[in-house]
Amino acid sequence: RHVHFYFGDEECYGATWILSLTSLLIIIVSFIAMMVKLVRMSPANRQNMKISWNLLVYRYKPQFYWWEFVLFIRRVLIAVFSVSVQGATLNFVFCCVLLFFTFLQHL
Repeated sequence: RHVHFYFGDEECYGATWILSLTSLLIIIVSFIAMMVKLVRMSPANRQNMKISWNLLVYRYKPQFYWWEFVLFIRRVLIAVFSVSVQGATLNFVFCCVLLFFTFLQHL
């Protein structure tokens, strides 16, 4: 029997876990659907503030509208790896990878 560290006696893969996973999947699918909609738009429509889909991308240059999707994927991956990585060696490797990509971003 496995239990959550933060939830006391609640078992893993119980109601809280299923609700959290479902919520995360809904957010990811919604974001992907928004990006597919943006890809299918013309460049002029992507910059039109009257279209509600454009709230994510209106600050980017028209050719870089997809950058918000890259940032979203990065945030999700950081959250998943920071929660799922256990053990001192893997934590060190994860921190090194994060530092590498942070350095790479500033080049």
